[in-house]
Amino acid sequence: DWAALAPEFLKDEELDADLAGEAVETVQAVMRSDIWRRARASKTCLPEAPFQICWNTGDDVFEGDDSLSSGRPVVVRGVIDLVFRESGGWVIVDYKSDRSPREGLDRLIDHYRPQLELYARAWGEATGEPVLETGLYFTRVNRYCPL
Repeated sequence: DWAALAPEFLKDEELDADLAGEAVETVQAVMRSDIWRRARASKTCLPEAPFQICWNTGDDVFEGDDSLSSGRPVVVRGVIDLVFRESGGWVIVDYKSDRSPREGLDRLIDHYRPQLELYARAWGEATGEPVLETGLYFTRVNRYCPL
């Protein structure tokens, strides 16, 4: 039962247990979403998928960051909220819980786009397989926005 487990999960994450009701509602909404159904129908579905890849700091992925222009190798690590494989390649989804995404949704999409581009590049290089789609799932408005 999600309601019984939520306070303990929140405590483990050092969050207020009073958020349990909202957390359960969010999880249930995500589990009813079309993107979650797509993921569950896939042969390979990886929630909270860790990745690690070594890039040279001179690579274009670090363009614009003068502190990372030495050309030396750097290990990039992260955890992708949801990755699943459909026919022909991978789909990457990042969950966002921004407080009021209805106003300025385009701005938020632009803000998070580089993160998804990095995920797609890292996942594609790590797996040797194409990433067909990336998207943001805004939990507050129960909306998936493919990029």
